[in-house]
Amino acid sequence: MKYGFSDAQLKEITDIFSAYGEIEKAILFDSRAIDTYVDDFDFGERFGGLKAEFEARLKEEATFNQRILENLAKVNYRGNTV
Repeated sequence: MKYGFSDAQLKEITDIFSAYGEIEKAILFDSRAIDTYVDDFDFGERFGGLKAEFEARLKEEATFNQRILENLAKVNYRGNTV
């Protein structure tokens, strides 16, 4: 696996860029560029953490929205309580 890509992936990438004549080159960065890439990304770990963070933010937003509604209910607008 050159640069962390299978032969099929490299061919697909090359074919995609070759379809556009104005593209002269594609540049790899970081570990792929120096051919030290290791596929050690743990989707479960990473996205589990993101899910927990997202759920915490949703809960926080719901709390803020409830407080806004409670305060809006106290506002008297042109003689009417909103």
